[in-house]
Amino acid sequence: MKIKWIRLLKVVKEMVAQEVTITLSTSDQLKGLMSAVRFTKDNADIILSSSCKSVTQVLKATAHEVAHIIQNNDKHDEKFYTLWEETEEKIVKKYNK
Repeated sequence: MKIKWIRLLKVVKEMVAQEVTITLSTSDQLKGLMSAVRFTKDNADIILSSSCKSVTQVLKATAHEVAHIIQNNDKHDEKFYTLWEETEEKIVKKYNK
């Protein structure tokens, strides 16, 4: 698996129009999670679990957290799932350009 981290970061920054960091973590704090996010109006920290084993999983997990940033909350409602799917499609398209 070879992730184009710089390209992914650029895509995410363009989508959320703020400063972003993406970190791959081996921490036990993410136990059972593929990813997590902390964000304010000015910046976001996306943390991906080392359990993401493929490019597809990394992009899907990143899209999940970007959808939270765009929606500006941590809810998992119908609106969120629609936004997550749309966000994943955009990230994959831009990442693979």
